Parts: sequence; structure tokens; C-alpha cells
Amino acid sequence: NRIRNLQVTDETFDEDIPNIDIVFNDCLGSFIGKKYDVTLRFKKNIIHQLEQFLSILEPRFSDIDTGTGEVSFSVSDDFYLCKQLFMYGNAVEIISPPELRNRMIAMLQESLSIYET
Repeated sequence: NRIRNLQVTDETFDEDIPNIDIVFNDCLGSFIGKKYDVTLRFKKNIIHQLEQFLSILEPRFSDIDTGTGEVSFSVSDDFYLCKQLFMYGNAVEIISPPELRNRMIAMLQESLSIYET
């Protein structure tokens, strides 16, 4: 219903089509944006969920002796990443890059604003 009056034309495109494996290499979903090298700190009790969620991004996990761990990976759909990290609450924190950390802070503040009186 959104493509009413669709008509076939003789118009063609001469663009090179990029390799889909390369285009979506650092993506969790279908959005492709700026590529970020990300480091998260997380509570070890969610390591299995993070391993599963991030597996497509070839994450590099490292342990810290204080009951937390860190994971590093590259991603190019930062908005989706932030939305997904939302559900882990205070069990996960974006350490770097600062730009992505600030985006997460802004998203959290925006969500919190509807509950403030």
C-alpha cells in the first residue's frame, strides 16, 4: 500500500555495489554510521549475555579482578548499540570513546526527563 502507482522504467544505475560482508562487518542491525572502537566495562554476571549479543563483532574480552570485565570491539551502528545496552542498566558502562559515552548519557537523560516532576 505504500508503493501505489509503481511503474517499471528503463532507467538503470551504474554504481558499484559494495560487498555486503564488508558493509555490515561492524553492524549489530541494519544501520550503518560512523565506525567506533568501543570499550565497555561490565559486571561479570552479564558476561554470557554480552558474549552472545556482541559475538558478531568479534569482541575482545579481558578480566579485571574486581568482579568486572572489559570488552573491546568496533561497531558502526552506535544508536542501536546504546539502545541495547540500556537494558543492562548499571551492569554495563561505555568507557570509550567519549563521543559514544556522551551519546549514551544524553539518551539516558532524555528518558529520565519524562519521569521527573
